[in-house]
Amino acid sequence: MAAISVLHGQHLAMLGLSWLVALGAAGWSQRHARRPVARLMAPRALRQHAPAMPSPAKIRAALGDALQDDALRLVVTRICRSWGRPRLIDLSPDELRELWLLLQLVTAPPDRAGALAQRFANPAVVLDIRDHLAAYRPAIAADHAA
Repeated sequence: MAAISVLHGQHLAMLGLSWLVALGAAGWSQRHARRPVARLMAPRALRQHAPAMPSPAKIRAALGDALQDDALRLVVTRICRSWGRPRLIDLSPDELRELWLLLQLVTAPPDRAGALAQRFANPAVVLDIRDHLAAYRPAIAADHAA
């Protein structure tokens, strides 16, 4: 009887230890798993239009100039933070191309903006961003004129 209780105790100890290891590994993997990054564009659309886009250096320069607009800077900053990239220098060439196309979309006339929006993963969202920026700019201009 003593041998059975000792054997039974070892099995319980091993079972408990294995559960602790499994739970610890699950918790570690959840804490250290890479979150998927929300892309602006569908990957296929980005690859198709990449050759016609400026170089990453030219895109960085254009974005730097465009970010003088407070509203646009807020939008781009939020996107970069969602990607885990706090500075323009940290962006990959693909991320720069996505932001460049977003810049093209928000500054384009409505018909061209609609066509550009189709390259994005969620056209309605980028068109909403464009509309909000367009609504914000006249309000700022009116404030400065007053």
